[in-house]
Amino acid sequence: MTTRDALKDSKPATTLYDSNVFMATCVVSAVLSAFSVAPDALAGESASRWRFEAGPSYRANMDIEVSGSSYSRAATLKATQPSRSIPSSAKGQAKEYPNPDNVNAIGNRDFDDGYVHTDLITPSDLRTENFGYNFNSQLNRNDSTLTFHRTTEASGSELAGKGTEYRKTVSTNMDNLIDVTDDVDGAGLRMNVLYDVTRWKGFKFALFSGLRGFPGMDSAMEASNFAQDIRESRRSYRDVYTYADTISDTYVFRTANFIPDAPYSDPTVIPNSGPLISNIPSSATRNISHTGFTQREYGVTRLSNWEAKNRTAMDIDVDLLQFALGGEVSYDICSQAAFSLRPSVLVNLMNADMTRTEDLVAYYRNGGSRILAGWRDRQSEDDVLLGAALEAGLNLKLSERWFAGITAGYEWIEDSDIAVGPSTVALDLSGFSTSAVIGVRF
Repeated sequence: MTTRDALKDSKPATTLYDSNVFMATCVVSAVLSAFSVAPDALAGESASRWRFEAGPSYRANMDIEVSGSSYSRAATLKATQPSRSIPSSAKGQAKEYPNPDNVNAIGNRDFDDGYVHTDLITPSDLRTENFGYNFNSQLNRNDSTLTFHRTTEASGSELAGKGTEYRKTVSTNMDNLIDVTDDVDGAGLRMNVLYDVTRWKGFKFALFSGLRGFPGMDSAMEASNFAQDIRESRRSYRDVYTYADTISDTYVFRTANFIPDAPYSDPTVIPNSGPLISNIPSSATRNISHTGFTQREYGVTRLSNWEAKNRTAMDIDVDLLQFALGGEVSYDICSQAAFSLRPSVLVNLMNADMTRTEDLVAYYRNGGSRILAGWRDRQSEDDVLLGAALEAGLNLKLSERWFAGITAGYEWIEDSDIAVGPSTVALDLSGFSTSAVIGVRF
């Protein structure tokens, strides 16, 4: 158990209601006792019945508790969200292969299933005997045409896209509610006006009213209740499109006379030695069959790990003004000293100013950091709290008019709960008090 917990547990368990009843009973009893004694019980004393005292006062063992959630737990930030890049869908374009052959001019043309070349009469006649074909299916005797085929292959690769691929995994290693407590103390001033009512068998009875002020009772607390580990990978990529094309050309030539069955070939260039066909095709068509695929090529992978962690700071400033009304029972220990007991009821005017600051911070392995998001809340609260007090003191007589004294006791004050953003501040201003006063009779 910590010292703070021990002090906190040392607070009496009496409830505020019971304390007020007890204090009120004491005050009433003192008044009744005073007036039940003969009114001239203090007759003959040279000093006045009125007293005024003032001096410094100190309060301790007050608790301020901050509890609740945080903004970081509910925040949706891109920087801390799991992600995975989508593979590129880039594709290359189908190639165009213009036919380099001028099909409207004479020439030497070779095919997969034959050939059509020029001969000596071609320049003037546009026909040729210098041709050959391999299959009977190429020859259409009804239409007097001879068809040839040529297939070529084209392949290659090209850059279809490039960029950087990012991947991120997020794991939460801390996700709690905030619950921190601070012990608060404060110094102030107090003053009382007392009236001696009567004396009975060595006891003196008096009534008093007082004013006490405790400005600037400060508390500063920090807490962290949310943290995530982020693992990022980054690598460059190139999307390469690989293709393979099949180019099919079909040429149709007119025949001029009877064509022998396949396979047929007449490589001779002797005029009028064989059948004739046109050297210029009557039609030429080209079909392209395109196939291809995209493949991603990766560069070097770079990894980075960092932590996202929130930090919450709560600054609280409490001002307390107390009005006291009660009685005093004192007993002369000797001619110069008297012991006193003072029960009283309290009316407490409390003002609390609170500032809550929360940042979600990225902490990197190289020692750097940056704020990912931030939130700030302010709250000011005024409240009237009832209470009661019981003090014991020792008064020393300095002269016929002047005196000094010290008191120590405990004050019970109602609790106050204040919401500040996602947090709740619980003010427990009950605590021990001690004072030193100097006074005068008048």
